[in-house]
Amino acid sequence: LLLLRPSTEAIITAHCANNPEYTAEPDNCPQNEVFMECGSGCEPTCLSPQPLCSADCALNVCRCKEGFIRSEPEGPCIIPSACPPIPTDIDMFSIMPTCDGIACPDRTHCEVVDLPCVDSQCPQEAVCVDDDIP
Repeated sequence: LLLLRPSTEAIITAHCANNPEYTAEPDNCPQNEVFMECGSGCEPTCLSPQPLCSADCALNVCRCKEGFIRSEPEGPCIIPSACPPIPTDIDMFSIMPTCDGIACPDRTHCEVVDLPCVDSQCPQEAVCVDDDIP
């Protein structure tokens, strides 16, 4: 199944996630967000400014404009300098990620994966990974 943009550029919808609970409209995105026919399946947040994302996309979604990130996974888009400071007495790597609220594209599922260790701390992140097909 293909979608055609006005410019006749084709989008293969099989590679896009479609969340039936929420479909954005082109003119109804919140402040600091832009409508995307095929947007990233995950977005940077204050706690995860460089998330690991799959190449798949989410269909008809609002995403943060360039130069903005989410304050939290479902929060508003803000400039990174507006992120709240992280208290120095909290170990960032002790926050355990979950797959709660993560909508993965078809033929993928959410898993908590290990990220590269930094200063002997080994963080984890919830990401969408391809399903194993026998």
